[in-house]
Amino acid sequence: MLAPALFIIAGAAGAGKTRFYGAHLKDAFPRLVPAVDENLDAALGARKSFATEAYYVDTELLGKAKAAGFETFVLFIGTEDATLNAARVLNRMSRGGHAYPLEGVVDSYRNALKNLSEAGRVADNFWLYDNTLRDRDYQAVVLFDHGRLTKISPRVPEWVSKVFGKELLREPGKQKEHHAHGR
Repeated sequence: MLAPALFIIAGAAGAGKTRFYGAHLKDAFPRLVPAVDENLDAALGARKSFATEAYYVDTELLGKAKAAGFETFVLFIGTEDATLNAARVLNRMSRGGHAYPLEGVVDSYRNALKNLSEAGRVADNFWLYDNTLRDRDYQAVVLFDHGRLTKISPRVPEWVSKVFGKELLREPGKQKEHHAHGR
């Protein structure tokens, strides 16, 4: 019997989480569980697979899910700059989409990046996607499998290097590739 799965789609406001969910996960998870403690605790208690969307990766939730027998998946969507996220939020709001206070976008961006390195070690599966360039699909940059860096893109955005610098440099054979592709 397969373990139930928890999928956390995380990233700052305006990063592209909802679009990613619609394109890649909506068929498997037609409804996102709201990222509110009582809803998440109830979903864990039901012992069925579910997905949630959040502005940052809740490592405590990952720990609870793992203790309850869930396999944990984090899909983090990020961009190079909080001002890009703010522009996307403005664009979304101008089209009648989900509102978010603009003064909170920069804080959302900073908070989203805070514990990413830890989340990569805690989650069973952790994918980090760069969504800086909207004319291209989400770019998979980093994959951690049970806390171990297993895949890295030849092009590592500056913001990813700042968060995972030590892990990226420790990865055999990747140090040259990382620096060779410049910034």
